[in-house]
Amino acid sequence: MLLLVIGLLVFTRCSGNRTTRIWNAQMRAELAQLSHGASVVSVVWMEGSSGIITLQEDGVVSKWIRTGSNQWHWTKIVNAGKDKGSEEGSMCLAYGRDRVAVSLPHSGVKIWIWNKGTWQFQRSILKQNVTAIKFVHDGSALLGGTKRRWHSEVPNGTLRAYALMKDKIVDIDLSVGGTCALVTQTGGVARLVDIQDRRGQVMAVYGNTETETRPSGDFGAVLVANGQGVLHGSSGGCVLIWDMKKGSLVYGLEHEEDDIIQAVAGFDGASGCILTGTKQGYLYWWPQPSQPESNKRTKAAA
Repeated sequence: MLLLVIGLLVFTRCSGNRTTRIWNAQMRAELAQLSHGASVVSVVWMEGSSGIITLQEDGVVSKWIRTGSNQWHWTKIVNAGKDKGSEEGSMCLAYGRDRVAVSLPHSGVKIWIWNKGTWQFQRSILKQNVTAIKFVHDGSALLGGTKRRWHSEVPNGTLRAYALMKDKIVDIDLSVGGTCALVTQTGGVARLVDIQDRRGQVMAVYGNTETETRPSGDFGAVLVANGQGVLHGSSGGCVLIWDMKKGSLVYGLEHEEDDIIQAVAGFDGASGCILTGTKQGYLYWWPQPSQPESNKRTKAAA
């Protein structure tokens, strides 16, 4: 399962299913189901929740534009191709305003830019086995990860290594101001890394014996509570929340002990909440940690 939140909209995608589902986070109600020609590997929201960009396992990159409250229009953007023998999940997608990037395990990263009404191929970055990518600095650079976190300027492609990490990077999230990257690694650890003034410096580490010996491995760490908390790791059905600055464990979201949590997301604002998704097919809505009685939840079948 994959969860993405923007504004009041929630996107869910379950592995092995060609259907994606759009929910209203405030109403806890499903708005639409979108069918694809192949299984969806990755999804990102467009600005202002106007639509989504999807990457299918066959390499097709498409966009779904919301034309009405429950109406969505599909358009193909590009076909990035597919490496022979590549497995689902080994491809990555990044979107930033007028540009799209796709990473393939053997071919490297390909970038397209929207120019004069069409998507035009811009360049390739010959970097193999990329496991996460994200546009940063208003789209002027692409941040990516394997075991070594790297940074590439767009469009000139200048490639720099930022930091060497012991374990493989599986996900990258950005702070609200875009000055830090929240990097999730195999082995049950997440790190907050400066990508601006002190490039490559680790600001905080999130993890303990429980997350390291029993790593979830199923979802990337995300920032919640207006960037003050980090949602990362689970133990015995309890999803853990860490203090962003101190790296200390401060809170837990208790599910059933046998629940396998596969996805997490959150959005801020007056009616902000945290969402978790389980392998059993359920979505849970949680109040932000700063709110009273925030261990209470709302449950819906996904």
